[in-house]
Amino acid sequence: MSNKYLIPNLKQNEFYQQELSVKKSVFIASAGHVSSVEQAREFIAFISAKYRDARHNCYAFNAGAANSSAYVGMSDDGEPHGTAGAPMLNVLLHSNIGEICVVVTRYFGGILLGTGGLVKAYQDSTKLVIDNLSTCLKEDYELFTICVPHQYFNTLMYLKTKFNFQIENTSYADDIKVVVKCVQTQKQGLLKELQALSKGQIYELIV
Repeated sequence: MSNKYLIPNLKQNEFYQQELSVKKSVFIASAGHVSSVEQAREFIAFISAKYRDARHNCYAFNAGAANSSAYVGMSDDGEPHGTAGAPMLNVLLHSNIGEICVVVTRYFGGILLGTGGLVKAYQDSTKLVIDNLSTCLKEDYELFTICVPHQYFNTLMYLKTKFNFQIENTSYADDIKVVVKCVQTQKQGLLKELQALSKGQIYELIV
């Protein structure tokens, strides 16, 4: 069963921002890619430190698969209860994007927005940043071991760019045993080409 879903197209420590003004209050929404609750906490701490002079740094995150509530968190950070974190999380859980954290920083403009106004502002800020966020498909990867005669090791390396796989471990004996991490949909194509180029001498080891 495939578990593919969209994630932010951001590297660790990168973030994407959008800004919204509502009755002189400025809302800065910062989105990051997080694949664990710990990474989400780190991202929240980073953005909160960046905007430590702001009155509020509210957040919501879904550190798991899209539309799943298994690894979520939220905070109103001093705003009236239920006016920031929960509305933000609701947007995230209906966005079809997983592994995402959004922190909305608010600089108060002197005009009270009221409970309904705050809910709408935090929802709109979250929607604005995720609607404009670059995303990519999270692929399912598979680890498998192949046996490679020494004379064909360069053949394996030659295909590395074409199939975009990673070598996780290498052990040397009569033949070289290589642990490969590859996108599942690329595995059979990689093995077929390796076997063709090596006349069948490169093969998968079944543990």
